[in-house]
Amino acid sequence: MALGAADSERSRAAVFRTLGDDLLSRGEIGNAIEVLSPVRHDPCSLVPFAVTIPRLLARPNSVVLIASNAVDDYAISPEAMAMVRTQASAS
Repeated sequence: MALGAADSERSRAAVFRTLGDDLLSRGEIGNAIEVLSPVRHDPCSLVPFAVTIPRLLARPNSVVLIASNAVDDYAISPEAMAMVRTQASAS
């Protein structure tokens, strides 16, 4: 949610407002139940949050770089995709 707020408004105020809404279960997410990173059951899921939020608060405009780096770290490269296609067509 904080990434979305930073992306749409590019301001610290938007990030703080979203964090406050999330912590107080109000606003857009209300009483939603977190299923992707349930902190109560998986405290380590706070690590990405703890790394990302200070970066967003320091530079809200860094949201695009943060998101693209996250994808780049696990996305398949064009070379790897070509290898998969070659292997698949040989089968």
